[in-house]
Amino acid sequence: MIEQVGDVVWTRDIITRKRAPFAEQDALLDGVFAHYRVLRCCIDQTGLGEKPVEDAKRRHGSTRVEGVLFTPRNKLTLATRGKEVFEDRRLRLPQGDGALRADLHKLKKVMSPTGAPRFVAESDAAGHADRAWALFLALNAADQPHGPVRAYSCCPRQASSLLEGY
Repeated sequence: MIEQVGDVVWTRDIITRKRAPFAEQDALLDGVFAHYRVLRCCIDQTGLGEKPVEDAKRRHGSTRVEGVLFTPRNKLTLATRGKEVFEDRRLRLPQGDGALRADLHKLKKVMSPTGAPRFVAESDAAGHADRAWALFLALNAADQPHGPVRAYSCCPRQASSLLEGY
């Protein structure tokens, strides 16, 4: 979970599970939507991701949930955006999250025999840069708001209670 405040992106929450069943993944995502004001959520739709994306769209709305196919072009776009945010020093990661940092360092850009860039990551017991790709999906969601965002207006009762202390 990330939040953009001005031009800085703050990591607010990281939820990781190994080999979680789809029902648990659904429950975790439902908890995120219940706890945070999610404007846009991007999920890896490649392969086994088809059903979780379809289910999430049904539960939370297709204007807030978007599936992203991990094609070479999309991966290049996601990784390039991630690199830009890092280089501009506009991303704040939680201190002490060695697993996320290790995943970010695993990801390598190589050239295919045709000269097209592609991304590879060493696979180990911790995965193959899953946290890095999740972060890049979150950055993608924050960068491109999907659909119109309604202007905020508070109801009169809330406004008066906010002003009482002033």
